[in-house]
Amino acid sequence: MPGTTTYVHLPTEQISFPFHPSLEQRRLLPFFNANSTPRFLYRLVAPQAPGTSPPSNAITPAVYRNAPDLFQYPPKKVANFLLNHLLWQRGHEDGCNLMSWTSSLLFALQYALYRHRKDNDDLRHITLIIIDTSMFPEGTFIQDMEIMHLFKDADTRLQKFVDYRETEYYFANDRSRALLAAAWTR
Repeated sequence: MPGTTTYVHLPTEQISFPFHPSLEQRRLLPFFNANSTPRFLYRLVAPQAPGTSPPSNAITPAVYRNAPDLFQYPPKKVANFLLNHLLWQRGHEDGCNLMSWTSSLLFALQYALYRHRKDNDDLRHITLIIIDTSMFPEGTFIQDMEIMHLFKDADTRLQKFVDYRETEYYFANDRSRALLAAAWTR
């Protein structure tokens, strides 16, 4: 079969840096508090896809800067990090340690076909990364909508993005949508 699938085995005790929201913030993060991250998460790496890292590296480039926990920044800055990440702004990886994953294998495979068709990438150069989240400490992953809701009041652009994501026109607006998780690692 064309393409590759990478099962990432990382020394998680050395690279994992869980999110540390304040007690007040934690009250607004029920999925995070329940540690309800799906067992397996998927990430697609394609040559021309925005925000991708080499297939052998499931760690963001910001890791090497020892950046502080996202929750240590002022809310306005966090909102800006989130927007840059979610809108696939090139170079955003240098600003924060967010990395998107999906719990939907079907979504990841569909995205592979989309990248192949849109960019004319050879399927052999598209990689699917699979991680087992049980190998990471609690708090390493957070659902995108949950963190967006937490910081939406800090930036009107993020508020508009959240409003859009909750409309009937967004493809993944119901409960069955693929959960995107952001890994904070160092």
